[in-house]
Amino acid sequence: MSEKRKQKGIAVVEERQPGKKQKNKKIAWIVTAVAVVLCVAIVLLSLGLTGRLSPTMTLCRKNYAGGAYYRFYLDGKGKLPSGRYATIRLSDGTVSKDLTLMLLPEYAPETVENFIAYASEGYYDGTVIHRIVPNGCIQGGGMTYTESGYVDKGNTKSPVYGEFKSNGFAQNKIAHLPGVISAARTVVNDSATSQFFLCFGEYASWNGEYAAFGFLPYQEDIDFITEIGNTTALDGNYAPVDRVITIEKVTVWEVTDD
Repeated sequence: MSEKRKQKGIAVVEERQPGKKQKNKKIAWIVTAVAVVLCVAIVLLSLGLTGRLSPTMTLCRKNYAGGAYYRFYLDGKGKLPSGRYATIRLSDGTVSKDLTLMLLPEYAPETVENFIAYASEGYYDGTVIHRIVPNGCIQGGGMTYTESGYVDKGNTKSPVYGEFKSNGFAQNKIAHLPGVISAARTVVNDSATSQFFLCFGEYASWNGEYAAFGFLPYQEDIDFITEIGNTTALDGNYAPVDRVITIEKVTVWEVTDD
């Protein structure tokens, strides 16, 4: 007799024993709860929410109406894989944080090189976060703040090609999820220069429309920009009004297999 049928048989007999039935139901609920907790723990471990990056770095394909995009995650390996990185130091004058950014040139090579060029020249140092999209992103890298307000820094390089699907670049499969960095642009596809935005929300509509080119591998860094995004007062143009959030410095570095 199968285990299922045995349990069914026992249940019928125990209908005459209410006390024992309630006890068995309680045990069943406890067993079910434990099983659920274990399943959740396994899923969290597979997502790597307690560790570092996976050598492959791809967890799953996020399917949207516009196609499939990749999500990146942590996996507890305890070691950053080889590649190019940047440290973005943000400060609001009271609290500062060094954000670790992993660059993904295999998905947006020209966009990555453009970001590295600006960073290496110190262009970003002293610029500010001048725009925050609620539940979406913080944007910076092209303006400074003076007594007159936000001012375009200027002196940017020539715009780069927009490496995203709607612009004929299907290679870029990075989903716009919390922690992802992407190149800001105007309504013109090939208009990105120095500005970028860091996502703290999920925006499927941005997939294939903007050139994402890296991500923050540490959850604490994502939490930091989320805090900024959720607690900063904004004006009608989504510009911060209660504090100045400065990009103090952007440093590019590399991890090798040695």
